[in-house]
Amino acid sequence: MGEGFEYDGTWITDRTKSPCGRFDLSPEQADNLYGKEGHRKMRMSDFLELDRNEDGDIINLYAWHHLLTDEQIEQLTDDDWSRYEEYQDELNVLYQQAKEEFGV
Repeated sequence: MGEGFEYDGTWITDRTKSPCGRFDLSPEQADNLYGKEGHRKMRMSDFLELDRNEDGDIINLYAWHHLLTDEQIEQLTDDDWSRYEEYQDELNVLYQQAKEEFGV
């Protein structure tokens, strides 16, 4: 994916703008809205509380995969890791399709 991050379903390329792109944000407002890293990641406590099946696989990984930290990705089961990689590939394809469609 290009430079930027996802925030609430919107791809953000300029953290000095609101998600719609119409309003300027101060650095403090941007940090409050988007988080200090520029994107939000899942807290470890939330990761550990995700619903899992009897094999330890996360039941609804698709809903959460884009929020995982590197440390959490390392803790995925083999099945979850495979699904995570598939979801990331899917996001990359969708992103490229959107770039082509909208001329970005």
